[in-house]
Amino acid sequence: DATALLTLALLDLLPQALDLFDVVHLPHSTLSWLLQEKREVTYHQPSRIRQARRLRDLLATDHIRKFIPSIAADHNLSAETGEELASFLTTAARGGRDDEQHLVVRPSPVFRTSSLMKERANLKAYEAALTSCQAVVDTLRELGRLTATEVKQATAYLRLQEEPWPNQPPVAPNAILYLDELAIDHFLHLRLLERISSSSFRVLVSERAVAETTGFLSYEATAATASNVLDGIRRTLNRGVEAGKIQISRQQVFGDGTERPLADHPTLGIGPLVERCDAIVVDDRFFNGPASLRVEKGEARLFTTLDVLDLLLENNVLTTEDGLDCKTRLRQAGYMFVPIRRGELFEYLTDCTVKDGSVVESAELRAIRENLSCVRMRACLQLPLEGAWFDGILSTFMLALKDLWADESDFAATRTRSNWIVDQIDVRKWAHIFGARAAEVATAGWAAQLVGVAVPPFGASGKVRGEYQRWFDEEHLQTVRERYPDVYSVVLERHKLAVDAVAGGDLSGGTENDG
Repeated sequence: DATALLTLALLDLLPQALDLFDVVHLPHSTLSWLLQEKREVTYHQPSRIRQARRLRDLLATDHIRKFIPSIAADHNLSAETGEELASFLTTAARGGRDDEQHLVVRPSPVFRTSSLMKERANLKAYEAALTSCQAVVDTLRELGRLTATEVKQATAYLRLQEEPWPNQPPVAPNAILYLDELAIDHFLHLRLLERISSSSFRVLVSERAVAETTGFLSYEATAATASNVLDGIRRTLNRGVEAGKIQISRQQVFGDGTERPLADHPTLGIGPLVERCDAIVVDDRFFNGPASLRVEKGEARLFTTLDVLDLLLENNVLTTEDGLDCKTRLRQAGYMFVPIRRGELFEYLTDCTVKDGSVVESAELRAIRENLSCVRMRACLQLPLEGAWFDGILSTFMLALKDLWADESDFAATRTRSNWIVDQIDVRKWAHIFGARAAEVATAGWAAQLVGVAVPPFGASGKVRGEYQRWFDEEHLQTVRERYPDVYSVVLERHKLAVDAVAGGDLSGGTENDG
């Protein structure tokens, strides 16, 4: 389906994956959907992208600089105008003490932030620091930077966009100008920002304007990547169709003779393929939860792109390193619920360095941590439906924790890596996904987890067990005892039961020296 095509194309594995199978079936709407997606991804206010490039170039050459406030904005003014304009006005008003003129260029009127553009903000105290875009144009004309025609065109445009400020001062040739986002838009539209920045003015723009510029350019780069991915999918599919390897299903027509575009979406359109296929590959969690997809005329097993990756590994199309790299790229791209294997996590942890008591994360390790954080923050985990993934993550991290202590060469580094693991699986961070049971999980669940962490690795030497117990006591148990006495009591009781079970239920009769 469409999600699997996008995933395989993202990993640059679509041709290799298609070669694994004798015949590949696609929903009827797939190719037209690709064309539609390309049109949508490449359109995003092209004029704003062009303006962002111009502003970026001016910032890069220091013709315009980012405004960094040196004093806090007036609190009451921020409530009237918003933080950005208040910061400009506060700085400009105080900056007038030196020989240079400080002016905030902001088209009038300015409305109170909470009035839904119904009440004008009270800026009477700042009139001396406020000027209009037209005043800047007038000064540019006096400096010989604009022709009469250019001034006439700018004036005609600005007359519709702003009012003059009452008692606004004339703009001095060497003034320091603070341009808010609306003024920047007007000057970019009039193609005057370059003239202003190359004049004797010093021009400052807000951090938000810089961030917005970066955002537009980042979108442009992302859109270009997405467009290339879509083009690659289309070319690969076209070659497959021409070679007869890829077959397109018939368009769905319902009993009333009408077409239903939603039902013919390339993901929703996989239903009619079931009777013709042995397997369906889909990455949409709405579909791939069960083991198979069953319709009136047949049943097909459900797989994900991860299963296709395993098949590529089995057929030596990918190396083990390639497979791990693909999983890292999926995590970095924001794919949810990518499984983590015990050996994979152990390898990443032992390969990373430890510096000043902290783990210096590799790209792979960072991808795992950030991916888990995304799952937590988005609260997208559905329990108990997806509980197997959650239990698997907790188990994998716990096993990797025990594996770390097989190395007796550097217990200090092992303690640091172990702390990193415990921090990732701390069940308190996940309590909110349990809904009504959140409080129970944050106490009893955390206590049970601590008991699991407290148990040294099975079969470890006496030296390792001693170092492990010292780590757990100093790094975790002591904090629990001091800050969470109720949880500490539960940990002790459960740990006693666990030790009792291991010892066969008879802990009496021993001496202190028996250990």
